[in-house]
Amino acid sequence: MLMNMKEIIAPAKENGFAVPAFNIGSDQLLKAVMREVERLNSPVILEMSPDEFNFVGDTQVHAMIEEARKSPVPVVIHLDHGDTYETVCRAIQAGMTSVMIDASKLPYEENVAVTKKWWRPHITAMYPWKANWGPSDRLATPLKAEPKV
Repeated sequence: MLMNMKEIIAPAKENGFAVPAFNIGSDQLLKAVMREVERLNSPVILEMSPDEFNFVGDTQVHAMIEEARKSPVPVVIHLDHGDTYETVCRAIQAGMTSVMIDASKLPYEENVAVTKKWWRPHITAMYPWKANWGPSDRLATPLKAEPKV
């Protein structure tokens, strides 16, 4: 059951349970994680770092989507710490249902500019997202980010 991050986190928060997240870089790991979460009837976040995403490409994302669609448990496919505007956009085009843009390695002003560039068109579409504002790992949700960008 393919979902976005809002859809999977809301019931977890409401009912007081955690949703595990696993970095998926191979079909073997994907199958093992899905087998176990289905056995436990647990929602799951399948995620990739930008390096994994660039290495395995869209094919692995499509395999994750296929597993999610045929699964009885809620599944989010997440790009974790997307390092460039282009990577985040490519992740969405590949079918990921959640992304995090992390330009925290840039100077603060550039970080805000990159996040603002990405935020405007995607928040309008109501796409769940997060931004990493800097070394303190301050995370911004759309509502919190608006005054800053």
